Amino acid sequence: MKKVLEVVGALLGLARMVKAKPDDKAKIEKETRAVAELLKGARPRDILRVCDEIENQGFSSSSDTMDPDGKGGTVWAPERSRIYCDCFFILADALKYTVLAPEKDLLKRVVGRGMNISVLISFCRWLKLTAPLPNLLSYEGRNETAKLMRPKMSELTEYILSLNNQAKELEKQNRYEDSQKARETSRRLNELYGKMEHHVLPWLERIEKKVPDENSLTLGKVLGVEGSDAMAKMLKDVLKETSK
Repeated sequence: MKKVLEVVGALLGLARMVKAKPDDKAKIEKETRAVAELLKGARPRDILRVCDEIENQGFSSSSDTMDPDGKGGTVWAPERSRIYCDCFFILADALKYTVLAPEKDLLKRVVGRGMNISVLISFCRWLKLTAPLPNLLSYEGRNETAKLMRPKMSELTEYILSLNNQAKELEKQNRYEDSQKARETSRRLNELYGKMEHHVLPWLERIEKKVPDENSLTLGKVLGVEGSDAMAKMLKDVLKETSK
C-alpha cells in the first residue's frame, strides 16, 4: 500500500472532527467508511505500517508535538500527542468495514497499541514530563522509555497518597464536594498506575524475540526431515570430525 501518509492524514482529520463534533454520528460513520476505502487492498503488514507512521508523526522527536525550548533543544507537548492516540482506535473502527474485519488478532494489536500509548501519554501528562520520548518503534527505544518511566511510578504513588490525605482534610472541614473531587482524581490516577504497571511497562520492557527465517535450513530441521538420511549422516560425520 503506497498511501500510508494519506491514510494517517485522513485518520488525523477524522480524529479532530470526532473531538470537535462527537455527536455527529452520521458524518463520523461516513468519514470512517472513507478511511476504509483508502485501506482497500491493504494487508495486515500495511496496517502495521500505518500504526508505525502514527507513532512517528505523534510521538517522535521530529513530530509536530515538539516545541523549541529556547535553548537550542526541544520539549515535548504530550497534550498534542493525545489526538494521535485517537487515530489507533479510529483505524480499528475503519478496519471493520474492510475485508480485514475477521482478522481479530490484527484488531487486537491495533487497539492494544493505541491503549498502551494512550496510558503512557496520560502518565506523562500527569507528571508533566516534557522530555522527548525515545523511538517507540524499536525495542531499544521502548526499553529506554521504560527506564525513564519506571522510576517515576513512585512519584505517582506519592501524588495519589497526597490526594487521599487532602480528601480527608477537606472532609473534616465539611467541604464534601471538594473532598469527593480529590477522591475521584485519586481513583483515576490509581487506575492509571495499575495500567502502567500491568500493561504498559511490560510492553516497553519486552525483549525482542529472535525468530529464525522459516526458509532457512537449520541443522535441527535437516536432521529431523524424514527421508533425508544421507544428508543427516553427512552432517553428523562432519560434526564428528570437527569435534575431534
